[in-house]
Amino acid sequence: HISNEESLIYAAVQSDNIEMFLEIMKVREIKFEDLVQYRSPVVVEDEQHYLPCSYPPKKKSVLESDEDDSEGSSDDDYACKNAEDTVFGRAVEKNSISIVNLLLDNGITDNFPEGCQTALHLAIIGGHEILVKILLDRADSRLDQTNGRLQTPLMMAVMGGHVRIANVIAQHRGAGLLRDDFEGMTILHHAAKLGDMKMLKVLRMAIISW
Repeated sequence: HISNEESLIYAAVQSDNIEMFLEIMKVREIKFEDLVQYRSPVVVEDEQHYLPCSYPPKKKSVLESDEDDSEGSSDDDYACKNAEDTVFGRAVEKNSISIVNLLLDNGITDNFPEGCQTALHLAIIGGHEILVKILLDRADSRLDQTNGRLQTPLMMAVMGGHVRIANVIAQHRGAGLLRDDFEGMTILHHAAKLGDMKMLKVLRMAIISW
């Protein structure tokens, strides 16, 4: 079950209220490093559930027993924790620049395992250009990190039709201009499929100057 502290913190993020956020942390004596462990609840059929981890289970070490395999896997057995499962990710989704900067000031980074959705992915999906720039400058966001469908941040910007964001990302080394996704499609394939001539022009210029 989600704790009262988690409910209050996510309510503050949802309302984009940094004063409430800081007051809750003070009154409940919550440390910033504690926020990394908080899981985000979502409403499904009027009940609260944790967002599931949808990637393959972690490999067991040779010292771990297989005796309990029949009991099935729990959330803790999964290697991936997506950004939307976290306070940081929710603040990015909400486009709460003040709370995102506060978290960054206190050591929170966009550090998620390969194959997981990152905060940068979420900022791009939402079309939050300012946050994209902040994450690239301050959050150790990786431009080459793919989600579970092998899509890079640049690819997601292209697929979302976010020309300005795509242009920002394409100027960075390591943006993966020639990478393909799980369907074998590159950024040019996606732009052409959408008939986005402005996007194609931006991408061609980036590839030529790369």
